[in-house]
Amino acid sequence: MVVCSSRATAVDVFNIISSLPGKKANPRVVITFGDKREGDDDDVTSAAIKKIKDYHDKHVKPLFGDNDEKYTDSVCDDFKNPDGDINMLIVKDMLLTGFDAPVAGVLYVDKTLQEHNLLQAIARVNRVYKGKDFGLIVDYWGIFKKLRTAIDLYDDAESSMNAYDQADIEDAILGPIDEKNKLEEAHKALFDLFPGFDDKTTSDEWQLSLEDEVKRNDFYDKLKTYANLLNLALTNRDIFVEIGFDKLEEYRKDYRFFDKLRQSVIERFDNEIDLSKYEAGIKNLLDTFVNATDVHQIIKPVSITDEAAMAKLLRSDEPNSVKADKIKTRIESELKQVRYDDPLLFEEFSTKIKKTLAEYDETRDADKYFTAMETMADDFRNGRLSRDYPSSIANDSDTKAFYGAVVTVLRSKVAFELTDSVENVIAEFARKITKAISDHAKRDWKHNEVVHKQIHRVLDDCLFDMFDAIGYEINNSNIDMLDLIIDEIMKVAVARY
Repeated sequence: MVVCSSRATAVDVFNIISSLPGKKANPRVVITFGDKREGDDDDVTSAAIKKIKDYHDKHVKPLFGDNDEKYTDSVCDDFKNPDGDINMLIVKDMLLTGFDAPVAGVLYVDKTLQEHNLLQAIARVNRVYKGKDFGLIVDYWGIFKKLRTAIDLYDDAESSMNAYDQADIEDAILGPIDEKNKLEEAHKALFDLFPGFDDKTTSDEWQLSLEDEVKRNDFYDKLKTYANLLNLALTNRDIFVEIGFDKLEEYRKDYRFFDKLRQSVIERFDNEIDLSKYEAGIKNLLDTFVNATDVHQIIKPVSITDEAAMAKLLRSDEPNSVKADKIKTRIESELKQVRYDDPLLFEEFSTKIKKTLAEYDETRDADKYFTAMETMADDFRNGRLSRDYPSSIANDSDTKAFYGAVVTVLRSKVAFELTDSVENVIAEFARKITKAISDHAKRDWKHNEVVHKQIHRVLDDCLFDMFDAIGYEINNSNIDMLDLIIDEIMKVAVARY
């Protein structure tokens, strides 16, 4: 939100922002239209009124006629919608009180505010919202110097401000020293993740220390917090002066190191990770303050099936253990996507990966580990499986998925061999499963318990018939296997229908 000193100025700001090349802001003006003042300090000269009328004629009348209230409601609803088109509101006095938009993150104040108007304005960006760490107020008039006066003015029983502990209110008003301390704590929190590490610690050791997914995600979160605080310090003069140039240079150097580490562990262990909020939070830091000649801002997933991209990813100067981990990560990423489309592929390669990792943990032979992963990658790219789907369902993707769900459970639970004839029988019953799911998977079925019970009954009958057909007896000792198979079938159904 942008708060302007007059309605005409609000229109001027709109016109300037709208004319910017490559603009990402999509603003709208929300003011009182016409020749009535909006506040005692408004500009009501003929030139100002003409600007306001021009905006109204161009942006309000075509869709809303003279129904200004409907225009305001429409604009505000769109702004509050995270998927809406409007991402900036330009106002004078309107919306500074009573307007609740948790998505609002930044308030640009280009007019004087005091007393309750100041407190109300600040409250526009302090609502809790997913992915929003804090609200930011850009103060062009020095209004925060009046904040203590505004709080003291309402320190009485009528306003209920005196119900708060004074120390709590003090803690709520943060200044440069507070931000300096927060940045120092975030910097320390990062290094605390790596006890005993120093300049002699190898790159491989830094990366391996983040092999655990929980610790790795903690590292990502702490680095994001540190980057946002550093970005604030570099763009706020008061905080910059409080910390000092030399210390900020040290912080920036450490940020670059940890950002490179982040990129390395993403390449090695996390082929796919949502960095949109992270990247947005540090864009200014990278673009403006860090010499980014060797910093890769955009980390694109690399598919194991893209041999050229994989060859580029597996740099020759890296240890074989690192290259093997990168291959493993890409195969696992692909497997997650095909788990309910190709259960046999998922089961076989998941098992191979577990076996290969167990052997590497025992021998620590990086060369053998890398060779095994290279062979596995080639097998994966070419779809080589120890056993394939029966030819009768080879071109039926849904039936193949249900067949795979049944067979993967049987292979882990049943002692007898799944011969070609047995697998052909299972394939025919997989067709019946496909029909049963298709018949019941109507609109909103996924959260309908009645439909789920109906499907379970049909699957029970179908599976009992299948086991009779393959000559396998179901009794009290193995009846739980039916539930396991049905659970897998339902997972596939939910994923595919």
